[in-house]
Amino acid sequence: MNQEKIGKFIATLRKQRKITQAELGEKLGVTEKSISNWENGRNIPDLSLFKPLCDEFNITINDLMSGEKINKNNYREKFEENIVNTIDYSTKKLNKYSKAISLSLIIFGLFISLSAIMIFPSESSWGSI
Repeated sequence: MNQEKIGKFIATLRKQRKITQAELGEKLGVTEKSISNWENGRNIPDLSLFKPLCDEFNITINDLMSGEKINKNNYREKFEENIVNTIDYSTKKLNKYSKAISLSLIIFGLFISLSAIMIFPSESSWGSI
């Protein structure tokens, strides 16, 4: 998924409709900064916003994910390409978050263990554990 291409496409569609980032954000229930981040390619809209965004601009989800209006001849090809790209994007995001969660749990476990050792005297039943 090409975030920059999608962002430029959103910006172009918004400007064609002659609405501001703030107005689009209000219609979608997000901040103006979120719209700016999309348009600058820093991130993409949440998947839950794809349909409302497409409805607002009268485009298909395939158009949005491609970052351009798709003609009928290339529609199926682009659709399949977008599915593969979405799966790759989701997998990368999940891997990123799972590593962070795993590291956080390890650190938390070490913190609890060290806290228990320091708090409970070795003579208590907790200290012997």
